[in-house]
Amino acid sequence: MGVDHGGIHAVEGLILARYFMFTQVYFHDVRRAYDRILTEFIRELLLAKSGSDRYPETLKDYLQWNDNVVLAEAHHRASEDEKNMAWRIVTRHHLKAVYETADHPDPIVASRAFNRLPDEIRQKFGDVISWADQASDHPERFRTEMLPILQPDGTWGDIKTLSRALQGLEEINQVRIYADVRGNESLEPELEGFCTQFMSLGG
Repeated sequence: MGVDHGGIHAVEGLILARYFMFTQVYFHDVRRAYDRILTEFIRELLLAKSGSDRYPETLKDYLQWNDNVVLAEAHHRASEDEKNMAWRIVTRHHLKAVYETADHPDPIVASRAFNRLPDEIRQKFGDVISWADQASDHPERFRTEMLPILQPDGTWGDIKTLSRALQGLEEINQVRIYADVRGNESLEPELEGFCTQFMSLGG
């Protein structure tokens, strides 16, 4: 496939639109929180129903697992006493992000946040439910294959060298730490401050 030089901006727009969708929508902190909650609830539900945490392999059985079935089961299984995943779905009581890196963090920062910060939180705030989340995508992967651009002089160039608009795209590798702090006006800032302080120490 090749693109005439007049279409290069359309290609750039498509790649950048995809990038913005990931950073602003797909990797939004609340959406990522519910991804985790819904994934864990459906895994529990599959285990309870079939003894396996995998979806059925037959099309007929797979299609039975629709939104209505999952939400009805969530309402049926919600337990405020246990604050289980079903309860979190029904009441929209998701864990909140108490720390997050930039979209493109230094690898050392991302590793420290994902691998060490959760343990530090458990040591300091043992009874607080928390988890680490890593959202990754590769918007720069257009550089791995040639996309020919027909230039005005009749020669062929490659979008990765011709497009200045796309030069800055890098791997997205954002890390967030979530904690169950909703409704606790003193714990939330305390946890946020602890995370910020720990990450600022480095090492």
